Amino acid sequence: MPVMIKIPQPTRDNFRSLLAKQLASMTVSVYRPLLIRALEGLKALDYGEVQDIFAPQKTNTKGYGTKPYTLRRLRMQALGIADLLIAKKKAKKYKGNVIGQVARAFGVKTERFKKWRNMDPHLGKTRDQHIKSFREEIAKHIEWDVARVQAKLKDIAADYKAQGKLSKGK
Repeated sequence: MPVMIKIPQPTRDNFRSLLAKQLASMTVSVYRPLLIRALEGLKALDYGEVQDIFAPQKTNTKGYGTKPYTLRRLRMQALGIADLLIAKKKAKKYKGNVIGQVARAFGVKTERFKKWRNMDPHLGKTRDQHIKSFREEIAKHIEWDVARVQAKLKDIAADYKAQGKLSKGK
């Protein structure tokens, strides 16, 4: 009989509890001051205060509103979907205007989506391996059938649109 393990939801309270347990178990550690600071920062968030340990750094990227990481991640996933559909098209398993289809799903013009792919230094031309990994993670699933890829596209696009509205306070 399989063993069922209940994994706790990743919440601030669960993270705070984990940090408190970690601190209680350690007597001397170079990480102790960092964990104490993180624990204090999480408590401050409960009161609406953002301490410097969790404060966002200044960026010069435009068009991301208050969600620069989330929207960039979703845009990279869209690029991964396009890469995957292009690979499927080359494999003769799919026909259609891939770039246009993905752009429409995201509610942007085809030319804008092409700029994401080819010219944007934060997306298509980025050197940031973490951000690149979102695109690569999606694009590697060549075994997915077209219906699954399109379902994933629909989910990512819906999340992108919702997060885009939140980032602009709408």
